[in-house]
Amino acid sequence: MMEYRAVGSRCAFDSGCLPDEARVQAGEILEYLGFKPVDVDVLALARSCVGRSRFVKRVNPDYAPEQVNCSSLTKWLFGQCGIWLPRLAIQQRMLGFPVPREQIAAGDLIFATARLNLYLDDSADGVGHVGIVTERQTVIHAKGKKSGVVEEAAEKFLLPSRFRGIRRIIDPCHSVRTFEVPASAFVETSDDIWWLLIQEFYRRKGGKDA
Repeated sequence: MMEYRAVGSRCAFDSGCLPDEARVQAGEILEYLGFKPVDVDVLALARSCVGRSRFVKRVNPDYAPEQVNCSSLTKWLFGQCGIWLPRLAIQQRMLGFPVPREQIAAGDLIFATARLNLYLDDSADGVGHVGIVTERQTVIHAKGKKSGVVEEAAEKFLLPSRFRGIRRIIDPCHSVRTFEVPASAFVETSDDIWWLLIQEFYRRKGGKDA
């Protein structure tokens, strides 16, 4: 089960982690509890920033999407899905799960070198840049001050000298949805939603397993 940290009043949730019987009722139970599903097209959001968002090198992430750098753009995009990402590209590479180059897919984060690269133990594994992969095998990323946010061929990120990995934050094979969390619920992570669902599910069964 992938656990997601909420952003504001939104949180992503993977209903595939529920017991089979509870999964069937998940949508109705969440609606009863006041959760509202939100349809988020993360790639459409990313394209809406192309040619519009202004690149600022060390920008405050709160200024997105009007002002972004590479990692604050991806942080904002996934934030709209109710998925918290840390501020730096190298930190974002620690989340999700790794994906081989040959299995790259839309929505994946792809990492590369830049002029300034951060690393933990190996300077040869330094990360300085991040973008989001599209269904066209292109990458949308905040390129720089002159270019702003652009959509370019993924090949530039996959060059052996620049490539620093791919991470998948949302598994397309899982039933992940974004929800607007009601003010009555305290949700820090998707695990909180899981427990609310389970409690209500067993309450309806008569509390036998609660």
